[in-house]
Amino acid sequence: MTRRRGKREIYDQLKEKILYHHWKPGSSIREEAVAEEMEVSRTPVREALLRLADEGFIDIFPSKGTFVAKIDISLLREYGYMRHVVECDVLRHMAREKRPVEDCCEEILLLQQLAIKRGDIKGYVKQDHAFHWQLFTLAGHGVLWPALETFYNHTIRYHMLDFETSGYLETSIGEHKAIVKAIEAGEEKVLMDVLYQHHDFGLAEAQRLQQAYPDYFMEEKKY
Repeated sequence: MTRRRGKREIYDQLKEKILYHHWKPGSSIREEAVAEEMEVSRTPVREALLRLADEGFIDIFPSKGTFVAKIDISLLREYGYMRHVVECDVLRHMAREKRPVEDCCEEILLLQQLAIKRGDIKGYVKQDHAFHWQLFTLAGHGVLWPALETFYNHTIRYHMLDFETSGYLETSIGEHKAIVKAIEAGEEKVLMDVLYQHHDFGLAEAQRLQQAYPDYFMEEKKY
């Protein structure tokens, strides 16, 4: 028996499997097995996989099969740099105005602290994105973060590995708190220094992760 699921729901669930390593980079995907597991027909599963392939999360080889795309470090650096440039400009203007943001970010930071306590890396990453979206919204650019996130989501798989093996969560939330404090205090230079460290668009842990998980990464290339 098939269940009634919307195309968006199927797409979202398959994408989440990829982003949060339920499906490992390079692993094979059998359309029929996925449809059976989700209790839906193969057509919406095929459509979701094609969409994910267009977005670079899936590789489809007609003669070999369908696979979760490996992590492309070179591409992540480009996406990270794009996010860095845009967010620095957005938050710089907030700092110049000493915008009050602490109260609006308090709940998200508490949820992040709870995720750390529980060892819930997936929950932390989700709230990490919510934190930055909240800042964009408070800056009057609420539609801009989701647009950036379309590309920046590619970094989630990298960050999941990084957080799982580096113990960086406490550092990350500390930087979030420092960002809030710098905006409210109007400390523009401090804010830029924290953002440079926080964004890590150079991916400081890339070599370590590539050595630890060689099968998860593509060979680096220049774009």
